[in-house]
Amino acid sequence: MEAMSVVQKGIQQTVAIQQRLAWDPRRAVVLGAGPIGILAAASLRLRGLEVHVMATGPEGSFKDRQLREAGITYVSTRTTPILSMPQKVGPVDFVFEATGATAVVGPAIQILGPNGVCCLTSVTGGQKTMELDIATWNREVVLGNRLVFGTVNASRLHFEMGRRDLEAIEELMPGWLGRLITRRIPFTEAHQAMQRAPDDIKTVLTFD
Repeated sequence: MEAMSVVQKGIQQTVAIQQRLAWDPRRAVVLGAGPIGILAAASLRLRGLEVHVMATGPEGSFKDRQLREAGITYVSTRTTPILSMPQKVGPVDFVFEATGATAVVGPAIQILGPNGVCCLTSVTGGQKTMELDIATWNREVVLGNRLVFGTVNASRLHFEMGRRDLEAIEELMPGWLGRLITRRIPFTEAHQAMQRAPDDIKTVLTFD
């Protein structure tokens, strides 16, 4: 629910902001295949968008299979650079960034199509210096009518919206959400939760 509330706030804010124009989004790219990224992809697919999830894991993995079952395309950044996505799939209307990787933020903005929106949800750590052509970036944002914003701290409204989406997803694909919990660990062995495996999505502690 907490992860889904982040998703719902990002989507709700995007829709509210885009009332500034006649916006009919058709294609979304989600960056990151953790709990927030996968739930964002499912919620956007629920709304009828063509959704592509990009992550570092290989194609054919558990995450790939799980997403394809929901009608979502998985694309590995090992073989497909983020910046190549518009050429691969067409204009991108919405980018939902949920990777936690600083290096992804620039490409996330750059792949937006005309009137596109990029919602940033990562809280990145450390410091990273990158060269940026401000003139080109500003020109593309202004003339392309593009928008970039960050979101944090969902409210009760977004938890309620998330509950409705979770119920709708479960009704459409019984058992699909349950498989997002990939490990259950006794609380006495909580340190194991810090050791992530490639196919991990969500780890929970059990208190039996």
